Amino acid sequence: SYTVLAMETTDGNVFGAFCSQPWKLQDEFWGTKDSFVWRMRRSRNEPCESIVEQVLMESKIDVFPFTGRNSQVQQCSKDQGLVLGEGEEMELSETLQDGEHYGNAIRLNAAMTEAWTSTCETFGNPCLVHTDRRGERVTIANVELWALTPHRSIESAITAEMKDLFLAETRGGSPPTEKNLDLFEIIVGGPV
Repeated sequence: SYTVLAMETTDGNVFGAFCSQPWKLQDEFWGTKDSFVWRMRRSRNEPCESIVEQVLMESKIDVFPFTGRNSQVQQCSKDQGLVLGEGEEMELSETLQDGEHYGNAIRLNAAMTEAWTSTCETFGNPCLVHTDRRGERVTIANVELWALTPHRSIESAITAEMKDLFLAETRGGSPPTEKNLDLFEIIVGGPV
């Protein structure tokens, strides 16, 4: 049920979220106070002299936890894609000049090619790409989603996964094959 989302823009900016509830297709928001959004402070495209310098640069992140000002933590729909947070963070937006506000801390389209990030009341965050802007639309180069498991061994995780596949097949569903592999469908656990 725990996931870590990471996105890299074509400009080398990296940002994402930790969610404490599983992703599913649902037009209403859900989620818990344990969720947060984050951003890497520097672009991966900045020059580095060594691998050590790059590791140190990429380890510096800003984390924006749930504020409790609203309950719009996460949403996933065919129209909106993956959405995290909602509502403009007014304190931040009053001091920021550039950028349009897009309404969410993160919104990733269903094709996973574009994302929008803005100041957000849910997490009290600035724009996660350029913090001096109210919001920004970006082109996505890479998306990763890690599902964290409660299993202590690979064998127990595989056993649990096989049980889930068996249950899906006996209920009339079928697991994705290489021919119809759809990352968005895999993330939310059902057909899009």
